[in-house]
Amino acid sequence: EGTVASGAIKGSRNVPTSAPGYDKGATGYTKEVDGAAFYGVENYQPTKEWASFTGERLDFTGSTETYSRHKYSKGLLTLNYVYSNDKTIPKYSWDAISGPWKNSSLENGVYRVDHLRDNRTGSYAKYGVGFSYDVSPTFSTGRDFLRIHPDGGPFGTLGCIGLTGSADVLRQVRNQMNLSLKNYGKLDLNVNIERNPNNNGR
Repeated sequence: EGTVASGAIKGSRNVPTSAPGYDKGATGYTKEVDGAAFYGVENYQPTKEWASFTGERLDFTGSTETYSRHKYSKGLLTLNYVYSNDKTIPKYSWDAISGPWKNSSLENGVYRVDHLRDNRTGSYAKYGVGFSYDVSPTFSTGRDFLRIHPDGGPFGTLGCIGLTGSADVLRQVRNQMNLSLKNYGKLDLNVNIERNPNNNGR
């Protein structure tokens, strides 16, 4: 798993039927993405891969920026397909921030995301689209009441992940998140911000 099977030629139909994950209904093409080889994934279809599909995961990655002398995190919230060889393929990516207010951005680490709170207003709504999802740390921290939500109201958050896209983008986030949570119940969220300015609240 994770490499092109012996005898397979990328971009050709020379795919052995004994290859792991072989799908007889697929087109017969192989494609390698970031070290992971997949079968018939021209459309990134996770049912036709060499490595087995294990689910979906959120990743919040980015860098540290400054707003009015306060540091915050700016980057992408990405919903990824995840495979058994720990490789991922992005399904959707959305612009997002965290901080700079109070203790700044949320800490780097692994969180669990679930529980839609729909039709929210105030700082949880932007362009008339309001919602939030609970973000629960899997490690000891002084931070609590973390959420993923549109970055409404004044710029920035108190450590939540604030989505900064258009109304159409925000509706897409809600629709895709709801679909993923319907399928999996909850999602892991990996946060990895370069030079994270977080204060964990202790």
